[in-house]
Amino acid sequence: MLTVYYQTNQMHRKRLDGVEPDYDCLKVCISEVMDNTKYKMVTVFKPGNILTSTATGKESLAPDTLEKVFFEMQGFNWSPNGEARELIDSLGLNHTSMMVGDVVKDGNCTYWLAAPMGWRKLEA
Repeated sequence: MLTVYYQTNQMHRKRLDGVEPDYDCLKVCISEVMDNTKYKMVTVFKPGNILTSTATGKESLAPDTLEKVFFEMQGFNWSPNGEARELIDSLGLNHTSMMVGDVVKDGNCTYWLAAPMGWRKLEA
């Protein structure tokens, strides 16, 4: 099972306020992901099962790798016509597509941060 967490507007803005991209987001630890003011759980994938998006009703094979999760969580895949907008708004988020700084928890309870290049394992 894979769980996807998106960073809140507050966390996202911290990176965008500077002239240069601020990759302090790479210093995130697991306790911050569990902090509801910094991250919100967006969805859960059960690999090997058919996934039905609650936002779109679209069925697809659930992703089984971090790269596939990142691809599936792009707005053009899981919300091509804005179907997820209500969910995103209700969570107080401003991005539909997964991006650098967002997090995936895998079936071994390991947390992975989407980095500018690849993924970084988060520590407790």
